[in-house]
Order: sequence, then C-alpha cells, then structure tokens
Amino acid sequence: MAYRTLDSWLLMIEVSYNAGEFEEAFWLFKQLKTNYHDLNKTKHLISPVGSVELIQLCRSGKARKALKLLEMGVHANLHAFFEIAAGCRTIAELNLVRGCLQRSAFSHNTFINSKIDQMQAKFEQMHANLKNKDGHGHP
Repeated sequence: MAYRTLDSWLLMIEVSYNAGEFEEAFWLFKQLKTNYHDLNKTKHLISPVGSVELIQLCRSGKARKALKLLEMGVHANLHAFFEIAAGCRTIAELNLVRGCLQRSAFSHNTFINSKIDQMQAKFEQMHANLKNKDGHGHP
C-alpha cells in the first residue's frame, strides 16, 4: 500500500462517513490506527474519525466503552452523541452523556437535548414501575 499522509487518511474517512459508509469509514480508521501507532497520543481522534469509532463501538454493543472515550475527550458529532445516548443502560450513564454534550459544540442543539430528555423520562418511568411492582413504591 502506498504511503498516505495523516491528512489523506482523515479525508478518506470523512468522505466515507459523510456518504453513510460507516463500515468503510471504520475499516479505514482501523487501517489508520495500524499506520499511526501514536494516534491516540497526538489527539487526532477528531470528528469524524472519533465519531466513526464511537458509533462502531455502540453498534457492537460497547456503548460503555464509547462513553468512556467520550469522557476522555474524543470529539463526537451529533450522530455519535445520539448513538451513545441510545446505548445507555442507566440514568447515570445518560447523565454522563448529557454532561459531555453540554461541553460540546452541540450543547444548544434542541434535537439531541430533547431526545436525551425523552430517554431520561423513559428511564425514570421504568424505574418507578419497577419500584411499584416490587412493592417499594407508592401507587
């Protein structure tokens, strides 16, 4: 394979990602990580590269790992935030997503904020239903 600069890798990943080719973008990302072993040290996990990895982790059932990367500062786009929020299993995890979202460029995006509000309401309702079912809550 011919030598590619980091910028050319990032461009190929971005083009694939923007075309909706998430599997291709993730494959390119894995190739990039193979060629640039110090990628994490150089903080090049930027959107869309970081978003590609976060989305792939969520789709493979590893939303908690994606959330940890998000907390470590991996930049996410709106789609990645939604995928991570959708993969949350607890209100605490969802609150961590909300915290990361509030520190991002999407903090004022009403779409993602309302989706997280809806997810939180569902968690709270399920929690209340479980309490009532177990006899620990009040009707």
